[in-house]
Amino acid sequence: MLMTTRQIIIVLFTILIILAGSFLYMYIQNQRKLNAVRMVQRTRVSNRNYLYNAMRLFSSIPYLKTQLAKVRNKLRNVYPADDITINLQATKIMLRATLISLAAIIILLFASRGDLVFLFMGFTMVYLFFTLMTNSGYSKIEVTLLHQFADFIDGVRENYNRLGRIDDAVGNLLDSLPFEMGLHAEKMHEILTSTHIVENAAEYADISPNHYFTTFMEVASTTMEYGDKRMDNGESMFLRNLNFLKEEINNELLRRQSNAASFAGVAGIAIMPIFFIKPISMYWIKNVPDVASYYNGSYGTIIMVLVFIVSIMCYQAIEYLKDNGKSADVKENGISRRVADIRIVKRFVTGIVSRNYSKAVREEEMLRFTGDHLGINAFIVRRYLVALAAGLVMTVVLCTSVVRDRMLLFNDFTTSFQSSIVPNDEYRKIMEDAAYYYVSNYADLYSGDVTAVQKEELVKNITENTEVHSKRYAETVADEVITRSQRSTTLYFKWWYLFGIFGAAIIGYMAPYWVLLFKQSSVRMDMEDEVSQFQTIVLMLMHVDGVSINMIMEWMERFAFCFKSSISECIYAMPHNGQKALYQLREAESFPSFQSFVNNLLNVDNVGVEKAFSGIEIDREYYKNKRKEDNIIMIQKKSNMATILCFVPLFFILFAYFIFPVAQYAMTQMQMFSVF
Repeated sequence: MLMTTRQIIIVLFTILIILAGSFLYMYIQNQRKLNAVRMVQRTRVSNRNYLYNAMRLFSSIPYLKTQLAKVRNKLRNVYPADDITINLQATKIMLRATLISLAAIIILLFASRGDLVFLFMGFTMVYLFFTLMTNSGYSKIEVTLLHQFADFIDGVRENYNRLGRIDDAVGNLLDSLPFEMGLHAEKMHEILTSTHIVENAAEYADISPNHYFTTFMEVASTTMEYGDKRMDNGESMFLRNLNFLKEEINNELLRRQSNAASFAGVAGIAIMPIFFIKPISMYWIKNVPDVASYYNGSYGTIIMVLVFIVSIMCYQAIEYLKDNGKSADVKENGISRRVADIRIVKRFVTGIVSRNYSKAVREEEMLRFTGDHLGINAFIVRRYLVALAAGLVMTVVLCTSVVRDRMLLFNDFTTSFQSSIVPNDEYRKIMEDAAYYYVSNYADLYSGDVTAVQKEELVKNITENTEVHSKRYAETVADEVITRSQRSTTLYFKWWYLFGIFGAAIIGYMAPYWVLLFKQSSVRMDMEDEVSQFQTIVLMLMHVDGVSINMIMEWMERFAFCFKSSISECIYAMPHNGQKALYQLREAESFPSFQSFVNNLLNVDNVGVEKAFSGIEIDREYYKNKRKEDNIIMIQKKSNMATILCFVPLFFILFAYFIFPVAQYAMTQMQMFSVF
């Protein structure tokens, strides 16, 4: 059946409407996408402008300028990019830490109520929070980069199987990599396609974010330069080494993940108690006014300082447990070093070392073992400097406590007449003002024994010259004036305070040594894991043509922390006598697993690398499972220790600042009413 002209027109018109509607819909959708893109671009520009402004602000403030430079220098390895990108990323980390710190400072200023001691300690805690947050921001970027690097290795392995060349395998991934990993991959590809691959790969170590990246570059550059090698089972040596490297990265990621879970919030709990000091005192003073003398006097000052010191020590210990000090800034020219270089001090320290040579050697070995390159002379100077600082701090605290007690005695009368029955609160305020006036101006007249005649004259003076006209209330004021005047004679720097100062100095002198012992026990937990890393290094190198002990030692030094100083010395001594240097390395370290590893190195010259370490290759699965179990046990031990440490300041403030003052006041009241 043929359609009429009218029907044809209707169909065509319908088709035109559908097409027009489709084009209109597509246009609207396209405009929405363009608007969304423009909005994102405007947001990015806005964000960049806002970060630029924040960066300029940080750069104009001296302290924040220094901290920004530190964060920026750390990020240079993670972001081998232009300065603008690095600065903006550093500003992001700094901005978050600064805003939270400013909020904490506002709370401190509100809670301190003019207490300078509390303000000083509070600002110190804010500084620790600030450092903790900047380090946390950088650690997150490191973990992100490690995850990206693990995926990158998987991509290289897949492309290498398909393309057969490492440079092509890396180049094929450049467009699909995340920003951070893409920056490093571009640099790697540039090196792998250069004319001097091995030399350029060695230079890459200067900008490498960690030894895993350096190891990949050395493995890749060596394979590019000398060719891949097939193992007895037909496996590619390059891919085999990639598997070992990926295994090390996975172990590191698991360790960091377990650390993050085990230490989450622990360091913050350790330094939080200092912020509870004022709320606790305000709570008890409001509900039990008579305990104000405990919180506002010498007892409160001393306990406040002790809480501060305990919190700082626990915080530092927890941070060290987290990574054994690997993230700490190394100060090559610290105060201890500069003081130790003074001629008179150097002569004095040399005499101490000569008289206690065996002890000095032992302490120097402990320093090296914990990765501290301070040196025994500077360490001894540090002990004396800490002792001096502890003595000075105790002197200031005791003097401050005396001053606070005198100020409280002469100025605070809010609880003096709380138990007195007076007509109204206004009259009680009049009595407080009268007592304040006579204590402030006539304390010397009533500081000794006061006769009845003197008291009567004081009562008469009060009734005649103040608004306290009732003799009964004037006698109450006179008793308060006499009591406070006599007590003022007992508030001074007493000679036996010197014992407290000397005790603090002795504790300060011993503190660096105790810290060193703590660091040593913490480092020992990581030694087995480090030896396992050395075994992985050997498995990666043992089948490489031309591998030598020197090459193995250089790779070990790159991964080492616990044994780093001993390995460095061995590398330095090996050109003169390799076997002797290895024997000295074995004697320098008493850890059995490491000594066994060095024994294998000693056999390399006789039987070769493959035979010397054949046992490691055979027992590979055992060592892998053992390492996993050892890591779980090690992190659990550290976590348990950190948990105990984080609650020490909390329990200390709970007992010494929350319970004891009120309990002491209750005991005093019960004795007054002859309960016992």
